[in-house]
Amino acid sequence: MPFESKFGLWIDSSSLSDKNPLMSPDAYENGVRRILIKIGTSKVGQAVLNTIRWHGRVVRIVPNLIARNACAKADTQEVDDMQFQSNKLRKAINTVAGTHIPFLRGRINFTPGMYANGGACQMFYAPRSQFTPSEEEVLLHELVHGARIASLKLKLGSSEHTGLAMYDSEEEFFAVLVENIFQSEVNSGHLRSSHTGFMEMDKNLAGSLAFFQVSGNAFQKIEKFATQNPGLAKALAHIEVPFNPLNAYFCHTAKAREMSRSSYAKVRDLGPIGMVFAPLLK
Repeated sequence: MPFESKFGLWIDSSSLSDKNPLMSPDAYENGVRRILIKIGTSKVGQAVLNTIRWHGRVVRIVPNLIARNACAKADTQEVDDMQFQSNKLRKAINTVAGTHIPFLRGRINFTPGMYANGGACQMFYAPRSQFTPSEEEVLLHELVHGARIASLKLKLGSSEHTGLAMYDSEEEFFAVLVENIFQSEVNSGHLRSSHTGFMEMDKNLAGSLAFFQVSGNAFQKIEKFATQNPGLAKALAHIEVPFNPLNAYFCHTAKAREMSRSSYAKVRDLGPIGMVFAPLLK
C-alpha cells in the first residue's frame, strides 16, 4: 500500500501523460509521496495526516502545472466535478455490492518542485518575502485545509478588519497556526506572520502565550479550532516545541484569554495602522 493511502490521501496524476514535457505521472506521484513521507516524520505532520485518516474521506492531491517557469501556487478546494461524478459511482457500487468504498472530499492543488530551491514559486517569492517556504511547509499547510474538509468543518469566509486581516480568512488563520507549530518543530528559524506572503512574525507575538495578542479575536478563534477538531488540537497541544499556542490554550487558558484582551491586541485590531503602531507599546 502506498504511503499516502494509509492516511486517506490519493495522489491523482490522471491529468498528466507520459508524454507531458513538464512532468510524467510517475515523477509527479513520486515527488508528492517523497514530500508526504518527510512531513510524516514530524509529530505535527503525523497529527494532521492521522486526522484525515480518522474521518474516512479521501482527499485528492492533483498537479496544477501551468508552465515550467510559472509559479503554480498551492491551494485547496472542497469540491469539484470529478469528485461529484466519482462519488455518484462509489455510492452506486456500495449500494449494489454492499461495499464501503470511501467518498472523495477535497482537492489539494500542488506540484512538487515549485517551492524547491530554484523552483518557479521559490523564485517568485524570494524577492518579495523575508523567507521562502519549503515544500513540506507548503503542503503541510494545504493538508490542514484537507483535514478541515475531511472533518466537514471547513467554512470559507471573507477576511476580517482586525489584527487577523492579513490572514485573509478564518481557515487560513487555522492553517498558518498549525504551519507555524510545524515550523517550530522542524526548527526552520522562522514563523510566518500571516497568510499574506511569507513575512516574519512580529517578535512580540512569537511565543505560545504572546501569540494571543495578535487580535482580540485570537482566543475565540483558537477555541473554535480546538472545539471543532478536538483530536487534532489536543494531539498538536502535546507536542513540546517553543511555539505552540494550542498548548498554551489548553494549559494556560485564563492567561491566554487575558493576552487576547490586552491593549496590544486592541491596537492591532484597529487594522493595518494598528499593526504598525502596536509594537511601540512594548
